[in-house]
Amino acid sequence: MPRTPKQPNTQLAQLLDESGMPAKGLARRVVSRGDELGLSLSYDHNSVRRWLEGERPQQPVPALISGVLSEALGRPLSEQECGLPGGDERTLEFPLSWTTGIFTAGQLYRADVERRRVLLGGYSPAAYPSATTRWLTHPPSPGPAHRGRTRVGRPEIAAIRQMTRAFRDLDNRVGGGRIRSTVVQYLDANVTPLLHGTYTEEIGRELFSAAAELTKAVGWMAYDCEQHGLAQRYLVQALRMAKTAQDDGLCAEILAAMGHQATYIGRSAEAVDLARAAQSAATRTGHTALMAECQLIEAHGHAGLTDHRATSASLRAGVKAFEAEDPDPLSGWPTSTRPTSRPRSPTASLL
Repeated sequence: MPRTPKQPNTQLAQLLDESGMPAKGLARRVVSRGDELGLSLSYDHNSVRRWLEGERPQQPVPALISGVLSEALGRPLSEQECGLPGGDERTLEFPLSWTTGIFTAGQLYRADVERRRVLLGGYSPAAYPSATTRWLTHPPSPGPAHRGRTRVGRPEIAAIRQMTRAFRDLDNRVGGGRIRSTVVQYLDANVTPLLHGTYTEEIGRELFSAAAELTKAVGWMAYDCEQHGLAQRYLVQALRMAKTAQDDGLCAEILAAMGHQATYIGRSAEAVDLARAAQSAATRTGHTALMAECQLIEAHGHAGLTDHRATSASLRAGVKAFEAEDPDPLSGWPTSTRPTSRPRSPTASLL
């Protein structure tokens, strides 16, 4: 079957003409922006010529191009307005690298702030199994050390933790639907620049853990508002960041949240798989309360399948784990979290 010929990118050509920027100048500025974000890019006027002919560069290059042209023209331009593919559809995927994860999370926050229609889709049956597989099979990688414009230290991370506590308190008082947009704006305006900043491996892990916790909270808020496709996107990206942070406890909580959602929308077998993945992370933490939570999520899934024997077995395992002595129940949890991460805990409906 013959290949479909590429279509010239007339939108990009028109914007270049309007800006008066030569192809070489666009390439130079894209490379410079990449350098600021710790990326090693190699583009020249020939690269721009290929883009104009219809070649689609991979993310995050479309975002860099739109940023350069927005600055040159003095108005915000989306990737789509530049004739380039947007990254919104990728926000349901578990990024293979943590550096790609920074851009994917940032794209999610920005798309949500702009209320793009692509985020309004329903629950994707393929999203959680794919994300869980990547989470399970992804080999350990070096910590997230990064060089960017903003220097990040523990005061900045403490601020994210404090805001997370404040947002959680408001969620409990007035409901996530009333504050979700405010939390997303905070992620977009305050957390994204830090993720693109300068930090050591140790600080990077703490930063990603804090960002993952707040991203997870937004996922719960979307779930509460019956925005299940949007909730999936936030939980998947939270899992990627928790994986980058090597925070097993938070990974377990996020996977358990995914299982809770899967049960709620009637995908009980998927919920069982997610709960078991959560248990594998919880086991590494040694926290018996967290293991109990994951066991009870599995019981909920079995109940949805009307498997009485498996439900009883998971319930007994959960009670046994909960009653076991935990020598240090708070060790290993981020300062803004707690073993049961929702006021309407799934465990309450099972006991």
